[in-house]
Amino acid sequence: MSDDAAGAGAATDGQGRVHLFEVDADLAAMVPKDDREEAASLATVTVEEHEPGPWDAPQGPEPDCLGLLVVNGLLSRDVDYGGVRSRELLGAGDLLRPWDVEDHLMPVPPRAAWTVLEASDLARIDRSVLHLGSRWPELIEELMHRMLHRSRWLAVRLAVTAMPRVDDRLLYFFWHAAGRWGVVTREGTLIPFGLTHEVLADLVGARRPSVTTALKKLRTKGRLERQDDGWLLKGDPPGRS
Repeated sequence: MSDDAAGAGAATDGQGRVHLFEVDADLAAMVPKDDREEAASLATVTVEEHEPGPWDAPQGPEPDCLGLLVVNGLLSRDVDYGGVRSRELLGAGDLLRPWDVEDHLMPVPPRAAWTVLEASDLARIDRSVLHLGSRWPELIEELMHRMLHRSRWLAVRLAVTAMPRVDDRLLYFFWHAAGRWGVVTREGTLIPFGLTHEVLADLVGARRPSVTTALKKLRTKGRLERQDDGWLLKGDPPGRS
C-alpha cells in the first residue's frame, strides 16, 4: 500500500467520505477489474487524522463500525503486564478493534494504552463491507488474512525477544520490520520510522541503556545506521551474508 494514498488526498462523495479503494489499493486488487468501479462506488469510509502522541482509542464500538483500518502512519499498542511493558506495532493495512477486550477472562488483566508514533490516518470500516463480501468474498478473505498475519508477526517478535544478545534482537527485529515496511535504497534497506531507543527497548524486551549500547555496536559493525528519515539496514539479513 502506498503511503501517499492518504484519506486526506482522496476524493470525497460529498458527505465527507472517501472511496475505500482509494486509501487501500491492496483491497481494490481483490476485486476483478471489470467490477472494480462498481465496487468502489459502494465502498466508502470516513478517515480520521491522528497526530503523534497518546491516543484515546474508542472504548466501545460505534454503531455499524466493524473496525479501524490503518491507512498510513504507525501506532503502537502498549501493554503493561506484571510491571513489564511491551509494544505491538501497527501500520498501513492493519485492522484495529480497540474496544475488543477480554479482561474478565484474565485473572491478572493487563493494562493497555495506545500511542500514535507517526502521524496516522484511520479509516472507519462499516458493515457495508460485509455486503460487498457476499458478492466479492475475496475482500473478506483479505481482511481475515491481515488479522492472521498480525498474530503471526507477533509470534516472530516473541521469538526475537527470547534471543540472549540485545544486538541480535535489534538486528532481527529490524529485518522482521523490513518485511512489512522496508524500502530498498542504494545504501541499504530503510525502515522509514523514527523509532526511539525507548520504543525499541519495549519492542525487543530490553532496557533502554542496553538498547543504546547495542545500537552503537551495530553501527560500528556497519549493520545499522540512524538517519533523518528512519533506520537504515546495511548488508544482507542475518544468516544470508
